[in-house]
Amino acid sequence: MNYDSISKAIKKLNPSELARLRSEITALLSLRSGRADHDAHEEENVSDTRFGLWAICDMLQRNGLEYGSVAMLQRHRDFAQFKIQYEGVNKFFGKAKLDKVQRRSLYQIGLKLLYENLVEMGIPVSAVTMMHHIYRVPSLINQQLPGYAQSGLLKLVVAQRDKAEVG
Repeated sequence: MNYDSISKAIKKLNPSELARLRSEITALLSLRSGRADHDAHEEENVSDTRFGLWAICDMLQRNGLEYGSVAMLQRHRDFAQFKIQYEGVNKFFGKAKLDKVQRRSLYQIGLKLLYENLVEMGIPVSAVTMMHHIYRVPSLINQQLPGYAQSGLLKLVVAQRDKAEVG
């Protein structure tokens, strides 16, 4: 695909499709800070955390709910606690022997389960509520897919999800 064909395709998008595209481009750009003076491990943690916030915003936007922005959520007083909880979620995915792309895909599945669980419990869902409950993602995945993490089958779930999104 060249620039002209991409430009034409973008011009055909409706406003909600444009908003989603903008959101995804912003997330991709946030994954690379471009600053060489950062420690590589710290930079990866920051980009993972940004992705975590972006995925929350994206999922809420898809459901027509209040979602704010990644920058706003990073300034929220509970962001430090979110980072700690998000690190725990990533450790769970690490135990499942998933690569970075698979972890992110599974994280999005986990967010959907968290959203559905919060709605089921009658808790008003917002980006901040999702931040507060992010630690529950591993247990919700285990509840929905018992034994999959320990047996390495989460890779198959992620592959099936990604295949369904492409198809």
